[in-house]
Amino acid sequence: MKRRSFGLLVVLLLGLGLCYGCSISYSEPRLIDGFGVWTLKELGYSDIGFLCTEEIETRSVEFRLPKKAAQGPESWYLIHLNFHIKFGEQSEEDLAYVSASTNGYCCAQVKFRVKREDDLLKIDWSTVDLINGKIDYFTSSSVADVSFKNYLQIRGVCPGLNTLTFQLEQYEGCHVESLRILNSSGIECTPIPPPRWDTRAR
Repeated sequence: MKRRSFGLLVVLLLGLGLCYGCSISYSEPRLIDGFGVWTLKELGYSDIGFLCTEEIETRSVEFRLPKKAAQGPESWYLIHLNFHIKFGEQSEEDLAYVSASTNGYCCAQVKFRVKREDDLLKIDWSTVDLINGKIDYFTSSSVADVSFKNYLQIRGVCPGLNTLTFQLEQYEGCHVESLRILNSSGIECTPIPPPRWDTRAR
């Protein structure tokens, strides 16, 4: 009965445009037509919250790129992923991932490992990108504020309409209490290629 009531509540809130995490813009997706960082706020979106009730949850936003947009050689696109995540104190030792993709091609992934030492919850996380390589982070807190950037995949950039998708994946032992993608996240356009770019990969 509770599950059915909750489902009805979500439907009602969706109808009112008030569902938690639903920050979809109803205007025409905005065009990224110059160098700089185009934040979610500038693209017409607010912070994006997750319900954190399913093993895998996604949220998507849309933006447009110029008619001849491509990943290089004159313009390069990056993801800026900024978010706040909190793990429940009842979490067991397990894994969780927060990722982002454009048009189905992953461009950012943050791996969280939940550990318990002397019954205290500790969170380690790691990132890998074309700019800094692999970086490991450690904290004795149940919360983390993450800022990450990386170049998009070649096939993740296309002219016209593009879809940016954020995903939370948590395994059974983990309990993500809250996840909020900040509207300072977004897409950057730059003339600077990635430092480890190999033209033979094209």
